[in-house]
Amino acid sequence: MNLNVKKTMTMFVSVMFLSIAFGISTFAATADYQFLDSNGNYSSHASSYIIGDATIDGDSATITLENANYFGDLLVSDGSNYVVADRTVDTNGNVQFTFDVDDFTENLAVQLYVTAGPHSGFMPLYIEWL
Repeated sequence: MNLNVKKTMTMFVSVMFLSIAFGISTFAATADYQFLDSNGNYSSHASSYIIGDATIDGDSATITLENANYFGDLLVSDGSNYVVADRTVDTNGNVQFTFDVDDFTENLAVQLYVTAGPHSGFMPLYIEWL
C-alpha cells in the first residue's frame, strides 16, 4: 500500500506541475493605451471608443473598440509599410484588432478606417502604450 501511495503522489505532483506550466505559457498580459492624433496629441474622440486594456501575448496585441459599425480596417505600421490588422467582431458588437508590435515603448503609427457618412476614410493615429 505504501508503494501505491508514492506512485499516486508522484503522479499528482506531475499533473499539477504540467497544469501550472501550461497555464503560465498561455497567460496573456494587458497594457493600457490611448490614441494620439497625427500630431502626437491625445485624441479624446478616438480614445473614447477604447474598451479596456490591450491584451498582449508575446509580440502580439489585441485592442477592442466600441461599436464595430463605426470602424473598418486598422492598418498598422511595420516601420516601412502598413499591414492590415486581423479584425473580428465580438458578441457585443465591438471590434477587436490583433496585430504585431515590435516595441511597446514607442508610439505605433496606425490608420483606422472610420465610417462617418461623407467623411468616411482612414484616420492617421498613433497608439501610445501607457
